[in-house]
Amino acid sequence: MGTISAVIQSMQNIGIDIPDEFADDIDLRDYVIDSIAFISFVLELEDALKIELPYEILIYDNLSSCKGFCAMLDDVVSEKQVAE
Repeated sequence: MGTISAVIQSMQNIGIDIPDEFADDIDLRDYVIDSIAFISFVLELEDALKIELPYEILIYDNLSSCKGFCAMLDDVVSEKQVAE
């Protein structure tokens, strides 16, 4: 599963509907509106990607760009694969 798909699926799993396809980048903070939703999203995402997200990536403002956040996730996934 790609990171953008994992992000979208994780959002949908916690009851947040975001567009499956978007031409421009979207601000995920518009959808993750409280701390409970944020924590639920992080747990779903970790489960989907089979990784533990480092604290540095779990900054709320990192969600300002879905594509930017996914690039960060790609880096974490790549680092995990190299370490294995």
